[in-house]
Amino acid sequence: MLALAALEMITAIPPSILSQGGFGALVAVSVWLIYTGRLVPRSTLQKAEEREQKWQQAAEEMARQNRQLLENNRIVNDFMKAYPQQRDGAG
Repeated sequence: MLALAALEMITAIPPSILSQGGFGALVAVSVWLIYTGRLVPRSTLQKAEEREQKWQQAAEEMARQNRQLLENNRIVNDFMKAYPQQRDGAG
């Protein structure tokens, strides 16, 4: 599907531009885009998005666990403050 769209875009370029070195420029730009990482296969992009989604889910899970630990810490802290501290030697 994408190859067909790319082919249609290339065939839409006027032949006069291609005969004046435009095709070489087009190839050079394409190679430059690939080399700099701006033009990547769809499968590579999808894999990167999947990895990003997994990291996002892990970060959300860690944040949830941290909130739960903080809440448990508050409960324990309130429990410890509610009972008087036992002094040394006070039996």
